[in-house]
Amino acid sequence: MIKDWKFLILFSVMAYILQFIIADIYYGDDLFRVVDAYFLWGDDGRPLADIFYRIFLPLNSSYLPDVYPIPLLTSSILFSFVFYKVVENFCDEEGSFKYIIPIIFLSNTFFISNLLFRFDGAFMLLAMVLSSLPFALNRDNKWIWSVLTVISLVSSFCLYQSSVNIFISFTSIYAYVAYCKTRDLKKSIISILHSAIIFVLSYAIYAFILKFIPLNAHFTEFNKAIDPSIEGVNIFINNISTSLIYVKKLLGSGLLYPITFAYIVSLAYVIHSSLKNRDVYILIFYSIAVITCAFSICGIVYFGKFASFFPRVFCGLSVFLVLPIIVLHKVRASNIIAIPVCLFLLIPQLVLCSTTLNASKFEISQADSISKSIIFDMQQYGSGEKIAIIGKPSHAPRTIPALRSFPIIEDLLPVVFRGGYDGGRYTLLANGMPRKQFASDKEIDFIRANIASLNPATSNNVYNYYVYNNISIIYFK
Repeated sequence: MIKDWKFLILFSVMAYILQFIIADIYYGDDLFRVVDAYFLWGDDGRPLADIFYRIFLPLNSSYLPDVYPIPLLTSSILFSFVFYKVVENFCDEEGSFKYIIPIIFLSNTFFISNLLFRFDGAFMLLAMVLSSLPFALNRDNKWIWSVLTVISLVSSFCLYQSSVNIFISFTSIYAYVAYCKTRDLKKSIISILHSAIIFVLSYAIYAFILKFIPLNAHFTEFNKAIDPSIEGVNIFINNISTSLIYVKKLLGSGLLYPITFAYIVSLAYVIHSSLKNRDVYILIFYSIAVITCAFSICGIVYFGKFASFFPRVFCGLSVFLVLPIIVLHKVRASNIIAIPVCLFLLIPQLVLCSTTLNASKFEISQADSISKSIIFDMQQYGSGEKIAIIGKPSHAPRTIPALRSFPIIEDLLPVVFRGGYDGGRYTLLANGMPRKQFASDKEIDFIRANIASLNPATSNNVYNYYVYNNISIIYFK
């Protein structure tokens, strides 16, 4: 029976991942890597990402070919078996609905944007697996567990920094579960302190590793922590406010009622358990877990002086989603109550995933059509040695209903043509345009100021095409 549950988890995870494989799109930096075939994740503070991909290549390969979906499938298999053990360790009582936890965890709507990355998605998923691994391990020998946890966390930092929020969240859940099982207040508090020390040590080791790695300016800036000052507090509060914009969009996309319902039901059971056992600490540890998991939706990102918020950094939402399910299992809620809660959480996210993937394909298809049209115009009307892309096209007509129904999808869609972003140029390169460099900021500012006085070489309902001063100009309407 145990093997049956293992493979049920594997099947559900693979079925979910298969959607992304079938979608078969290039997302964000994928375009750059598929054209230029470079690694360079180490420059972004992710040295293990380069090593991870070299596992699939000849030893001396200096180019990165598109080996998708093998790396993603590898990470998915590891995810399935690690999370089987995580579920078994957190929910050691009898009951079948606990095996829905891995797919609810994986279906985090924000994590769609991680899995859409053809290259990065595999090691982002692996980073989440490594951040969860300590909770799949046996803790009988504290020293062995501590060493393995440090290795897991340092590896997670070296793959994708935001994923370590998973460890922070699961630590709070472990303290709750441990107290419910043992009623040992001291043991639960020590488990939190122990994990906190391990986390700090792991980050210190990661910071030490970075001293020996050449880092790009963007990462160096992004990695700066806020100062312990009034200004730092203001930045911290502003970072939380920025993240809440995304959370509100998500809740407004059909997840407000499922999440609220799951937490109300779990809270009711916890209160009942606390009163029945006359033990207020059950409620206290539950409250600590809820607050910690909510904060860890973005967690360490809040402490960035120049933090950038994109859906892909909201890895911690995965644990926030499964917390009420773990709690329901711990208080021995019946399947009649728990399974509807699970499905109410899962189904809206599966719908969001399918809708996002369909809308993404519409956007990529439109971008390819636009790029082929631009290349045709370059051949017909001439082109310069440089290129300037100003503005961005409207969303594909077939995408509009998805955006109106689910506001969060706008933040998950692939960005291709947009001034200041190289995705448009690389889409053109991927579709056959000869290599051109971007016009300088000064040249683009001049073009913006004088565009009204220029005559387009050709025009359509999407863009005007100009050739001016050896620059091919695409001006989106």
